[in-house]
Amino acid sequence: MTMPKTAYDSFKLKVEAVVEEILDGYKPTKIKDNKVIRDSVFGFNIFFPHEINVLDSPLLQRLRRIHQTSLAYLTYPSATHTRFEHSLGVTVIADKMIKAINSRYPTSNLIDGDRRAEVRLACLLHDCGHGPFSHASEVVYGSESYEIPLLKNEQKSLFGRANPHEILGYCIVTSKKFRELWDDIKNLYDLKKDKLICNLDNIDLERIGAMILGMKATDRPLYLSQFVNGPFDADKFDYIIRDGYFSGLVTSIDIERLFVSLDAAPYKEHQRKEIPEDVPLHRHWRRNSLRTGSIQQDASHIVILPPS
Repeated sequence: MTMPKTAYDSFKLKVEAVVEEILDGYKPTKIKDNKVIRDSVFGFNIFFPHEINVLDSPLLQRLRRIHQTSLAYLTYPSATHTRFEHSLGVTVIADKMIKAINSRYPTSNLIDGDRRAEVRLACLLHDCGHGPFSHASEVVYGSESYEIPLLKNEQKSLFGRANPHEILGYCIVTSKKFRELWDDIKNLYDLKKDKLICNLDNIDLERIGAMILGMKATDRPLYLSQFVNGPFDADKFDYIIRDGYFSGLVTSIDIERLFVSLDAAPYKEHQRKEIPEDVPLHRHWRRNSLRTGSIQQDASHIVILPPS
């Protein structure tokens, strides 16, 4: 057996073993038509057959058991929503953002079916790296006692700015076992006979992994990744609206106004400007935060365990 040469190689082997165990025995079956899923926040929304196969996998089903707001339900008893419905909501918002931009360029098909499908899959999978209690456990496995800081230092161009769960998500999506699952899924469908959003052979899991990290996905424009992970991404818009809805806190955002004003602009690296984190959207959220309250912080200490 070849010994891993780098910390990243060693970490990938561990992730491969976990993904192998989680997906063991799961065999996707053909879904005959699109599925309509009713969301308490965004109503009825359509999900495509290949997406249902991914959603039905144990990798995504485990998100039903992970609270979106960690241990905040101990302070806000109704905040028991999970990463699973959040992932659905992020997909819905990102898709509406894509449609809003495409409506501005009706003759150019700016974001085609392939790109739309990759963004949607990246949204569905963006939180697959979360552990128990969401960000509370991230404090543990992202600490200096574990491998994530070493990975971030070793692979700065890839992981330097990523959160621990995003690094895990990237490694999961690009793992051998998940690639095998994706091959099984796409082989269930025929482009000519089935209602598909695109040719599933054109979907690249490396690009989806890059989107989860918020990085430019090879030949794709950066703004596609920013739908998933960026200064004003679908992830933030969903959790602010959803967390407020289930906790009872007032965190309203005029999301429909966003869709009306959204546009894409040419990107040049030398013109890049960082958007400060403390924008009004975030300031508003912090005033009513489910993530920074003293009771929430005290409860988080329940899961801070020393490494074995």
